[in-house]
Amino acid sequence: MIKKLGLWILIFSFSILLVACNNTPTEEDDDLPKDTIMIDYASFENQEVEALLIAEFEKLNPNIKVRLRSDVLEMSGVADNFTASLVSLAAIGDTPDVFQVIKIDPLIQNLLMYDFADLWNADPDTARVLPGAASAGVYGDVRLGMSNGQVMQGIFVNKDLLDDNNFDLEDYGFDFANGEIWNYEQMIQLARDFTARARTRYNNNYYWGIDGDWNNLNFSWTLPAMDNMAWGLNSFDGTRFHFTDQIYIDHYQREISLFQEGIKVDIKKNPSGAQLEFGSTSPDLFFSEGRVLLYSSYSWNFDMINQVNQNLMFLPFPKGVTEGAEQRLPSAIGILGIASDTKYPQEAYELAKFMSWGEEGNLARIKIHQELNEHIGKFPVSDFDSVWNEIEMMYIDSSSTFYVEGFDMIMYPLLENREAVMDYGKWLAGFSEFKNWYTYVQTESRRTDVANGLIQFADVAAVWQNKANEMVTTKVELYKNYPNIQE
Repeated sequence: MIKKLGLWILIFSFSILLVACNNTPTEEDDDLPKDTIMIDYASFENQEVEALLIAEFEKLNPNIKVRLRSDVLEMSGVADNFTASLVSLAAIGDTPDVFQVIKIDPLIQNLLMYDFADLWNADPDTARVLPGAASAGVYGDVRLGMSNGQVMQGIFVNKDLLDDNNFDLEDYGFDFANGEIWNYEQMIQLARDFTARARTRYNNNYYWGIDGDWNNLNFSWTLPAMDNMAWGLNSFDGTRFHFTDQIYIDHYQREISLFQEGIKVDIKKNPSGAQLEFGSTSPDLFFSEGRVLLYSSYSWNFDMINQVNQNLMFLPFPKGVTEGAEQRLPSAIGILGIASDTKYPQEAYELAKFMSWGEEGNLARIKIHQELNEHIGKFPVSDFDSVWNEIEMMYIDSSSTFYVEGFDMIMYPLLENREAVMDYGKWLAGFSEFKNWYTYVQTESRRTDVANGLIQFADVAAVWQNKANEMVTTKVELYKNYPNIQE
């Protein structure tokens, strides 16, 4: 135990040293004009793209010098630890002026967030931010975050497996000519049909109809909003969750049923066999190995198209089956925050705007991705025609090097309405604490028991609903008084 403690102290000391070295003034800094404003920026996005964006911001703002704090990402190791790194840096007075947020509760509770409501309200461009994004990080009159883009959720399709096994998407609801997409029952039926046919044809059980990022289909997260147009993601209506509604219960149980049937990747059932077949038991590899037909994912994985040996499409997430169900566009959004102790709130605000929803920043980001020959996986959360026109040329024209087959059926409604069903996982007060509860307090949540089929989700739905609504409501009311909050 003492050895482990000593190791952590050594690691933390090294991290502080790394940060200190990173922020040591350079000779280049000494050559800057005396009135130059120095601000720091930290992100877990692609650091090359972020550095190029910062260079563009500095061209437009020659009185501001921005340091990209890649050390924060290095300390974190993975994005999930990014919040803890920011809290640790704040303890030694070294919070970056602008930073990306993955979990907002610890940052608020440590009073690390700057309330920039006055700056936002004085900026006429904020009228161009889409409503779902404009609500991010807002608690009453307090504004602690701004959305930095949305990634679209959809379904990767392995075209080679589709064609080799003689499946036609039109038989499962797609009418490409008229822009008609499938519903989730049709998508699941294709997954079932493929699983049976492929396993028989190849005489190999290591083929599956469907899987998703981190082995998660996100059915309970996304599908309830497809069946109930009044809901956002995960049945949240802007105020409350509806886990006891039969629609939600059915969708939560649906993913578990597919796993039990073997339609969804089920490596946990035979890890030794998977090790022999693939040399790995990581289910996230099996789609790239060409053994999964449908893969629920996000546009942040577009470059997978260039990294696997199979031909891929990216189709819209399915619509609901209730009467009058229409195509809706689920998306994940991220947010940026400004440090409460920044010396330059106006300049920090301008940098955050440029790196997130601002017109100039979005145009610069598109140009950078084009020059790097990389897909844009994160799409605007503001309504600037100049930006969307560039996006349209990249993703609608089939002759474009960035064209992704099938994605145009997402782009057309997105270009028309500019709005999607945006998530709230990074900014909704109390939600990350609810996730911690159902993940780690399983004596109450019984999440593993549900996943293993020992009980039904209906048996715990009321407990989950009460816990989620209580945690979120309590925290939202508390944060309305920020920074005067007491646990």
